[in-house]
Amino acid sequence: MRHTIFIIFLLLTTMSWSQKALTLEECYQLVAKNYPLAKQTEMLNMQQSFEVASIDAERLPQVGLSAQGTYQSDVIEVPIPGSNIEPLNNEQYRANLTVNQLIYGGGLLDAKTELKNAKYNANRKQVEVNLYHLKTQVNQLYFSILLTQEKHQLLLLKESQLNTKLKEVKSGINNGVLIATSDKPIEVELLKINQDIKSTL
Repeated sequence: MRHTIFIIFLLLTTMSWSQKALTLEECYQLVAKNYPLAKQTEMLNMQQSFEVASIDAERLPQVGLSAQGTYQSDVIEVPIPGSNIEPLNNEQYRANLTVNQLIYGGGLLDAKTELKNAKYNANRKQVEVNLYHLKTQVNQLYFSILLTQEKHQLLLLKESQLNTKLKEVKSGINNGVLIATSDKPIEVELLKINQDIKSTL
């Protein structure tokens, strides 16, 4: 229901602001430009490229660096007579550099990529289906507006004809050719047409 209200608002607003007639193709373009659902394809493309890039990054070497420093308040000394062994230092430092490279993944990364591609294609197809339904609603609303406009023009034409006929009948009544109530059916018909014209606005 929200979709329909949005489309009606979009079509009527654009038609009332523009001086020229709005084509069906222009309606499609306006919906694609302004409707949030139409922008999902672009978002899906971005998401897909990020996810595939993330999987591809798993093939690259992973580098890690760690460092550690400790201070010992007391260290053990081994007294050996006649040896030149120096006692341990109270401060100790250690640094590690690790490099991990995937050599064989057993096709896991390719399977992940295929799964992401399949999910992406399914999501894109769903967006296309939703856009098709949206296009169908645009078609229905566009042609119902055209039909209403045509009906409005026909009613104006009929009103003009009845006004001409009413003048002729009133002239006949004034000249004594027709009876005094001959114009009443035409006036009733004119009232009905005026109500129908108001309903098409």
